[in-house]
Amino acid sequence: MGRAPYCTEMAKAGSSQRKIAQYLGRTKTIVFNALNDRKKSESTGHPRKTTAKDDCVIMRASKKDPFKALKKIRVELNLAVSSLTVQRRLVERGLGGKSFRKFPMLTPKHLKARMMFALNHFDVIGPEKEKQWRNILRSDETKVTSSARTEKLGFIAQ
Repeated sequence: MGRAPYCTEMAKAGSSQRKIAQYLGRTKTIVFNALNDRKKSESTGHPRKTTAKDDCVIMRASKKDPFKALKKIRVELNLAVSSLTVQRRLVERGLGGKSFRKFPMLTPKHLKARMMFALNHFDVIGPEKEKQWRNILRSDETKVTSSARTEKLGFIAQ
């Protein structure tokens, strides 16, 4: 049990902070803090512009269409806040930014090259080749792309 209850009881009885500090063997500052219960307030910054209900509505709209732009969510819900505020509310609830995965589209040249490769290498002779091609076709279900900006590979399961 902490010393705060003793401090308050002794202060109510009429003892000074100095006498309470001497009795407990602590400094006057500790007694002062215990008596005044110096806790930080919950909110130290600017008051929130959205209510709890607004936050729920924003989250519901984002879950309904995860790729909807923040500005569109704000306009549809008729909120008098910035798009950045909408983004903060989504991040608070664990819904960070989402964006479409970008990958280059196949041109007719690419399609023709793929077809030529398949025709040149599709020589099924015996059960071993058939097993090999089954494995290759399974691995072909994942599309591997590279981003020009980051030079990182991305995998898209299809």
